Amino acid sequence: CAECNHTGFNGRTVIGELITTSEALRTAILRRADAAEIEQVGTVENGQRSMLQAGAKKVFSGITSVSEVMIATGDV
Repeated sequence: CAECNHTGFNGRTVIGELITTSEALRTAILRRADAAEIEQVGTVENGQRSMLQAGAKKVFSGITSVSEVMIATGDV
């Protein structure tokens, strides 16, 4: 329809990531680890989800589309 611009979706939703600090993460940051290592420590040890993973969950729930998640996360 014209209201959803023929996408099947209406409105906005947020996908984001939140990293809580742990001692391992704090140590990696203080020794100036690269972004990949910091992400690894945050996701593996703390069970955090990346923006792409959060977006995928919303795709499977029917809230958004794969293309919108790819655009929002820069994985186009």
